[in-house]
Amino acid sequence: MAYSVDVAVIGGGLAGAVLAADLGRRGLEVALVERGDAPGAVAAGGDPGRVIALGEGSRRILEEIGIWRAVAHQGAPITAIEVTESDRRGRVFLEASEAEVAALGQVIPNRLLRKVAWDCALDSGRVTPFTRSTMTHLEGTQAGVHVGLGREGASEAVQASLVVGADSEVSAVREACGIGTWGRHHNRYALLTTVETGRDPAGQAFERFLPEGPLAFLPLGGRRVSIVWTLTPTTAA
Repeated sequence: MAYSVDVAVIGGGLAGAVLAADLGRRGLEVALVERGDAPGAVAAGGDPGRVIALGEGSRRILEEIGIWRAVAHQGAPITAIEVTESDRRGRVFLEASEAEVAALGQVIPNRLLRKVAWDCALDSGRVTPFTRSTMTHLEGTQAGVHVGLGREGASEAVQASLVVGADSEVSAVREACGIGTWGRHHNRYALLTTVETGRDPAGQAFERFLPEGPLAFLPLGGRRVSIVWTLTPTTAA
């Protein structure tokens, strides 16, 4: 007997969890399928790890869903951005005041945003999590889409009107639907670290385009800055 839902979201990362939270608040029954565990508690302070720089448009979407109010206190606003290039003397300087917004974006730890998105999804009472589960097959039927799931040697099934593939660039949903891709490897790694600067950047972000790739400094509040440095694998090592 298949578990029946309106939408099955395959992949419980940031994109999948936010979508599930939004659909749940709209009254739809959702299955959220995640190959790992549900995200655990996130301690305040300390190293934020990987961060995401949300544009103002994305922040407004999260606010509408009800996610933003739970993470706003840990968001670091980007009020200005300076963009330069290694072999050029000029610069581009963007300010929030010019766009008539309080901030051009917000820097948030990924793991915090994902945890809150999951909490928001489950709090809706409409989202059923299927953790430690992988999609084993996908089949279109007259009644919708039949999704087979495997979990620790056991089998489950979900019947949905719509299936959403939010399961990374190596998507099992995409492959099951026969959707091909074309691309190339950029031969670049992103080196991530958090540093404390000599002075407070006061909400200013910096991005400098270097021969190997861009180097970005994202404010985290106070004198902490997240660095994202794009390098070749050899240089990164």
